[in-house]
Amino acid sequence: MRRIVLCLVLLCGLVLTSAPAFAYVPKEGGTFNVPPPWGDTEQTYRIIRHVEEAIRQVRPTADDPTPIILISAYLMDRKPSSDALIGACRRGVSVRVILDSGIGTKSAQNLIEVLNGDNPRDTDGDGVLEPPRRGPCNTPLPPPVEEPPPASPRLMPDRVETDALGRELESSTGDWSQKRIVNSLAIPTDSQATWGSDGSYVTQCVGSCRGNANGAGNMHSKFYAMSNSGDARWVSMISSSNLNLGGGEYGWNDLYTTSNRQKTFEGYRQIHREMTEDKPGGGELREVVDGPFTTRFFPMAKATMANDPVLDDLNKIRCRGSSLGRTQVHVSMFGWRGTRGTYLADKVFSLKGQGCAVSVIFGAPSKQMAIYLRQKARATGVPLYNSRWDLTGDDRKELRAHTKYVLVKGAYGDNNTAYEVMTGSANWVDGGLDKGDENTLNISLRSAWTEYKRNWEQIRKHSVRVAGGR
Repeated sequence: MRRIVLCLVLLCGLVLTSAPAFAYVPKEGGTFNVPPPWGDTEQTYRIIRHVEEAIRQVRPTADDPTPIILISAYLMDRKPSSDALIGACRRGVSVRVILDSGIGTKSAQNLIEVLNGDNPRDTDGDGVLEPPRRGPCNTPLPPPVEEPPPASPRLMPDRVETDALGRELESSTGDWSQKRIVNSLAIPTDSQATWGSDGSYVTQCVGSCRGNANGAGNMHSKFYAMSNSGDARWVSMISSSNLNLGGGEYGWNDLYTTSNRQKTFEGYRQIHREMTEDKPGGGELREVVDGPFTTRFFPMAKATMANDPVLDDLNKIRCRGSSLGRTQVHVSMFGWRGTRGTYLADKVFSLKGQGCAVSVIFGAPSKQMAIYLRQKARATGVPLYNSRWDLTGDDRKELRAHTKYVLVKGAYGDNNTAYEVMTGSANWVDGGLDKGDENTLNISLRSAWTEYKRNWEQIRKHSVRVAGGR
């Protein structure tokens, strides 16, 4: 009897210790990396690992029996990211990926081969799709029931890579030619019939996805959306970072996560579907307002200074009437150039003369814009910080702020106690509104402002003041 009791105690202990101590929920709010030499490995890859872990927690549930993952990224070269998406496909998740560049990396090609393996093919270019030769997530098709499959010296066993514990990571055959990889990217459209039985795909647009039909612009949006992740539903992440090495090591980046907001998630799902079609999107600015969050999707046609939504946001800033003291405006902008960059700079620096406390960090402006920003800072006294560093001594600035955000505390619109964050993938450049695919997020939350202000101060601490500040 004592042995039975002891066994039961041990068994119960095993059951209890094997259960998770807490249910997983993606951390909502801001996530920021700290690039080397100042950040350790965890800090460097904090954003990317946050996305990867959320992907690993997506699976079919009673509430969400057919889950989906939506990825839109300019680059992807990390094997853990590719493995996480492949693992989701194997769990029965529809994984839908749009990339702009970097499809030549091994991680991206492996992902393409796995997710596009069971998609229909058009080998002779006649526009008629042929049955796939592989099963879901690039698994082998079962042999015909009528007769065994014929032996062929060209049939090779699947190459399966494992981790240190012998766990299978990849499902690629490793024998796709570059031409086949590129051709497979053109097959998926907004029709589910082109996604294969697993409902998954990787595609690449010609130029921008929803922009001009002549291929102008590019697909520059960066969002990661999941119909569930752990105990959370409708998870949406918007970021300045891609799932690549540079997103961690070569720049300061930000990401904002929302959960349990179906309206926001459905906005991403609709736009992602339209992007997959790779046709001009009609040209109107698409906007989703969901509580304190306003998500915008670009491009928009006939964009001018008069209808620039970013300038409209800046025009709402009031330097008098704040109930929180002097209205504060903090900018951290990566790309800054051209006519649009000039009029946005003029607006930002003019706020100092109106009584606002203004400070600016730049990442990678054009040479002309860098000169102009210095001139404006000297003329107005606005503190201007250069975040660029040459870490290798080759006269190239490998490290810089890659963030694209504006922070406002004080009087904004008709609110005298506003806390505003304006972030996303879009730079302050010509074509940022009307050519490429971009997504931005405006957040009216004190908690978000506090997180972003802390990040802004951290970037400033590792930048050099080049003008202004009196």
